Amino acid sequence: MAKTTENRRFQALQIGSGIVFALLVVGACAGTPPTAEFRTYSQAAEEVSRTTLRLLDDFEAAAPERRTPNASEAYPLVFRPAGFDRRSNGDVRTRRNAVEAIRTYNTTMLFLAEGGSYEAVKGQVESLAGTISGVFPGAGVAGGWLGTLAAELEKARSAQEFRDALRAATVPGQDCEAKETSRADPTETLVSAAIAAACLPVIDGIYEILKQDAGSFYARQVGLVSRRTNRLRDQFGAAYTQMIDFGQNFRRPANGTDLTRLIQIEASIRTIAVAVNPLADAILVPLGSNTGRPFDGAALATLEQQVALLEPLAESRRRLVDALNGYYAALGDYVVLIARAQAHLKAVETAAARPTDNLARLGEIARIGVELQNDAIGSRRAFERLSVVLLGTRRS
Repeated sequence: MAKTTENRRFQALQIGSGIVFALLVVGACAGTPPTAEFRTYSQAAEEVSRTTLRLLDDFEAAAPERRTPNASEAYPLVFRPAGFDRRSNGDVRTRRNAVEAIRTYNTTMLFLAEGGSYEAVKGQVESLAGTISGVFPGAGVAGGWLGTLAAELEKARSAQEFRDALRAATVPGQDCEAKETSRADPTETLVSAAIAAACLPVIDGIYEILKQDAGSFYARQVGLVSRRTNRLRDQFGAAYTQMIDFGQNFRRPANGTDLTRLIQIEASIRTIAVAVNPLADAILVPLGSNTGRPFDGAALATLEQQVALLEPLAESRRRLVDALNGYYAALGDYVVLIARAQAHLKAVETAAARPTDNLARLGEIARIGVELQNDAIGSRRAFERLSVVLLGTRRS
């Protein structure tokens, strides 16, 4: 049943891609605003935004960890793919506003491109300006990018004016005067300064911040896994102490099948201990004492039962480590997704700026948009699956 649903979804996407391509050709020939081109970007960007909101939900659900995880852990302690090795320090509300700014921009542009009245979305444009100024105080509302975009949106009634508005959101100003900023400054400061100097369009700036946020997303999950691992270690430690105390009542066998059985019990304990804590092997001690009555079958059976109760701790630990490593990989894909959304928007702007060249690129733009949309959906589903393990509860 699931495969049938996936097949139908794939067929629908193929049909949708064909419709988009047809719209692109008609739009290019008629000289209208490049609405279908922008739509492919807008739909893909919406799925990327929804994936970001999913990550923000997980971020809020995992309380921050104030202790540094042990360096011997079987997962990276810091999210550090090439070029994205810094953590941002913005709050969740600001990030949600940043995502909302992208969504408002996309829906407003698409509405105007399809012939909608500026008066109908004037409030949205004003809200967009306010939202962005909250995300990037250095950008300013009255002038600079926001003033330019608002002015262009207000007159976006024709193909050329739509292209001007699109360009105002995606192309740096000609009088860019970038200032050297300390690398020690927060990412938001770096990006805000670039926007204020007209060196970086705000939409790109928002995308850049979201990419940098991947480090914070991962750090929060590392903290969550660290806390859950510490609880597993505490449970193991309490149970192991009881086993040590129990063993002190019995004399360790010198040879024979009872010794073989006891050695197997100790080997199982060691396997579980190292799975829960890579450093545990150094603190394990032999079971039994030099005095007391000899180990018998009943005593050994008791220890074996206790070992069986410990095995789920090791499995839980393995699942957490696997999920966190999967989260790391999924975040790498997410960063690439955002970069692709940036590139796609730029491709739309480039095609809109040279309408006579559109026909050679329309099919490619449509194809890339559909692929990006599908990959963003897949990314979100991956995070949904992983967060079930990491957060320890099913989330919608």
